[in-house]
Amino acid sequence: SHSFLELLKEEVAKEMESIFEGEDASQYASSSEHWQEAQLAALRAVQQLEGSKDEIPDLVAVDAAGGASGLQRKFVPPAPPRLPDDSGSISVSKRAPLLVLASLVDKLPNLAGLCRTCEVFHCEALCLPNLKVTSEQAFQSISVTAEKWLPLRGVPKPKLKEELLKLRKSGYALVGVEQTHTSVPLDQWNFSENTAILLGAEKEGIDAEL
Repeated sequence: SHSFLELLKEEVAKEMESIFEGEDASQYASSSEHWQEAQLAALRAVQQLEGSKDEIPDLVAVDAAGGASGLQRKFVPPAPPRLPDDSGSISVSKRAPLLVLASLVDKLPNLAGLCRTCEVFHCEALCLPNLKVTSEQAFQSISVTAEKWLPLRGVPKPKLKEELLKLRKSGYALVGVEQTHTSVPLDQWNFSENTAILLGAEKEGIDAEL
């Protein structure tokens, strides 16, 4: 079975590969008729939930007029759609009790890849060194709106130790992801119910004081 770290690396690698090797726009799924039909169906579904009667534009005509044809697109509704359960009430999906702290990570593409991966795994939250990075174009091109769905927390490096102590007092098990001679492979680690994963910097890893 794949460990969390292996799946994370694969997700980031696939995303970077699609960015640097996806020069042929015809290879994108957004160029196909199937994509057009799927997006129209999603738009109609949201309109039904909101009771809106606005006319849906012709996506093909929009592309022909100079729209984003051939580019990867992700439909972002005003709010995450939630389906009613058998009792008729709205069911809220519970997030996995896994918190990822990336306050030591420096590279913007890595932060964006982590954001998208944490959203895929439905993690509780992702801690970034600065929330302003989510407004950067380079970040958004990789995260593909994941920052709009995933709970984010701003934890700068100087306040990281304080945040770790708070998490420990709140009942979180702290796990540092780093390669040392005493490290245990993630797929062999027995995770607690509530876990906070601390990722090290790209070159220096995790500070000794942490």
